[in-house]
Amino acid sequence: MKVKKLLHDRVLVKLDPTDDTTDGGIVLPDKAAKRQQYGTVVAIGPGTYDNTGNLVPMQVQPEDRVMIEEFGDHDITLDGHPHRIVRDRTVIMVIDQ
Repeated sequence: MKVKKLLHDRVLVKLDPTDDTTDGGIVLPDKAAKRQQYGTVVAIGPGTYDNTGNLVPMQVQPEDRVMIEEFGDHDITLDGHPHRIVRDRTVIMVIDQ
């Protein structure tokens, strides 16, 4: 599958690999693992319009490193890598590299 474009205020994030082990070396099952969701923005939509018809610009740009909420809108796999499609407002922060 290849993404042609994102619509509205959607953001496509390539997720970083997750580590399912604790600092002590204990392997956690999927349900117990609290995954910090970090990744890199791959693509963004054009934004949304406010009540007066003005375009509200996106807060992130492609290649930004971001932290997102643990549960996003849609989890997908592209080219064998996990990605998540979220709304612009669910991006918690942009990380300085």
